[in-house]
Amino acid sequence: MLLNSCNWPLIPADETGESSGNICVRSSTPQTRRCIAISEELLAANEELFSNNEELAFTKLDLQPANEQLTSLKDELRARNACLAQLSGDLTSLLEGLEMPILVVHAGQRIRRVTPAARRLLNLANGDIDRPLHEVAFHLGILDWDHLFKEVADTPQVVEREMKDQNGHCHLLRIRLTPHPGTGSRVSSLR
Repeated sequence: MLLNSCNWPLIPADETGESSGNICVRSSTPQTRRCIAISEELLAANEELFSNNEELAFTKLDLQPANEQLTSLKDELRARNACLAQLSGDLTSLLEGLEMPILVVHAGQRIRRVTPAARRLLNLANGDIDRPLHEVAFHLGILDWDHLFKEVADTPQVVEREMKDQNGHCHLLRIRLTPHPGTGSRVSSLR
């Protein structure tokens, strides 16, 4: 004999003796109807959970290739970052080893890189990186950096200017634009 969750006897819904999925009981009291309703709700909830579980399994299968691709891209980015760090270190070592004052300025006339000789000549500190050139190089006697950079941008030649530092020593300022690798934009270089 079949019993429901309230221990009431269950009988098949059709007369053949086979269950058709509908639950019928011999006595129909309010408590019995409540147990039947709860059982039906639990069955419906169980079916919904089963359906959701299947959907989640399919979603997991769909996401697995994307996750593998992201892992592969992450590994590629790590390798590229390691390569860029090595190149940056090489460039820094090269610039640190030069005894020539070189100042690399990007298109916005902000300082990008400086050699030790340029730091000494211009009295620059590490905090001066990314500062506007006219704020740190005002003592070079060049009043209009915008005009000078426009002149450099209009010619493929190196533009030269004589200048004096704070101590009255003469220096030759050479400015040229060089293409920035990978972007095609041009970067100014002061020597």
